[in-house]
Amino acid sequence: MLSIQKIGFYAQLVDEGRRLSMHRGYTSSGAIDWQSYDLANALVGNANSLVNIEITLGDFEAVFTANAIIAIAGANCLISLDGQMHEMYRPIAVNKGQRLLISNIGKDGAGLRVYIALRGGFEAKMLFGSAANVKRERSGGINENGEGLKAGDTLRFLSSAALELSSRTTCASINMQSVHARFIKAQKRQTTDDQILRLGCVPGYQWNDFTIGARSQFLSQRFELTPLSDRMGMRLRGDKITSGVSQLYSQGLCNGAIQCSGDGQLIVMLNDRQTIGGYPVLGAVDAFSRSRLAQAKAPQTVQFSLVNALNQAARISMWRQQIKKLSEYIDQCLRS
Repeated sequence: MLSIQKIGFYAQLVDEGRRLSMHRGYTSSGAIDWQSYDLANALVGNANSLVNIEITLGDFEAVFTANAIIAIAGANCLISLDGQMHEMYRPIAVNKGQRLLISNIGKDGAGLRVYIALRGGFEAKMLFGSAANVKRERSGGINENGEGLKAGDTLRFLSSAALELSSRTTCASINMQSVHARFIKAQKRQTTDDQILRLGCVPGYQWNDFTIGARSQFLSQRFELTPLSDRMGMRLRGDKITSGVSQLYSQGLCNGAIQCSGDGQLIVMLNDRQTIGGYPVLGAVDAFSRSRLAQAKAPQTVQFSLVNALNQAARISMWRQQIKKLSEYIDQCLRS
């Protein structure tokens, strides 16, 4: 089990999110930086996307009451077990009674969310196949009321898969093959702060309802991420964009939908968004760009460009293949 002592700013259980829930008014939720979540899972050899922890800023502290294997990915941070420092992006063996401290999240200005993956995953109550919680809906989470994790919470391990390791040296001795090392290095760059964060997007529902001038302005302008941003959506600040839509019925909102609000400012809807909305939608931010946006903080500058939906689908397929290969390699190392 894992006994949480401190959660920092915010922490919650996450997975791939809910399925077939939006028509009932429940949003998808799940890990907002899905790439870091996937990578952490693969680094402990999990064959499936299991329940793990997402931490947003602050210091996270917990005590393990059983042996475990963990990996940490996402924003730059410091990791220590009983005061001994450990690296991100590799499996770490934890002995019963050890205290984990994750601190300095986003150090050097890189990112704001960290993912802790546990070999075998955490046990959790499910809603539409997901352990994720949504505060706005008051749904999901370990207490089924939408609240995140709190100091004093205890998380049970889903299985005893970690008990096969008897010493910390087992994980430390894993030799990351060059192909996996390159893959991980590329992912590390996803959470660094670029001067301009470039977001790919696919034209959306009302794309053709905006004038050519408005569409050109959308693609050429640089926007600033505001502090009024969270898991529900990222609010941007820029020159006003005028929509040609005079009346619009509420419509379903996909993850990454770029709404143009009544004041001409843009909102990129994310995992905890409402299921429907009445603002016109210029487009949808692609999955990889959403993952990067999830690690951005105000006043990050962003700029949009159009991408091909089929190319993005191919990229996701390649990503899944790479994650599967990495997971199988780590699992083989841990079992050998």
